[in-house]
Amino acid sequence: MKSMFFMFFLLLSFILSCQEKINTKQIKVKYSYNIEQVESEEQLISATKEIKTLKYVDEVKYIYKPDMRRALIVIYTTQKVRQSEADDEFNITNIKNIVLKHKMLPYDFTEKIID
Repeated sequence: MKSMFFMFFLLLSFILSCQEKINTKQIKVKYSYNIEQVESEEQLISATKEIKTLKYVDEVKYIYKPDMRRALIVIYTTQKVRQSEADDEFNITNIKNIVLKHKMLPYDFTEKIID
């Protein structure tokens, strides 16, 4: 009886430790958004500052081509691996909304897992 209780306790400990490791797994994702109708670099700076405030965003960079009125915004995030639909996740539509709010036009988007 004691050995059975001990085996149950070991099994329970193992399951809990495995579940804890799964819940803490994170991935790094790089998002790239091509933007048109960029009137000034200040417009880009303002948008990137707002993007930096979003949850899971680690870094935001941009490449600006004033002669073409285009830019590339690159966003690096660290996110938890989703285990269920109820888990919180990074929402890329927030980026599009910020770009549109700053009167720029997003036209091409890519996503790449980097880690």
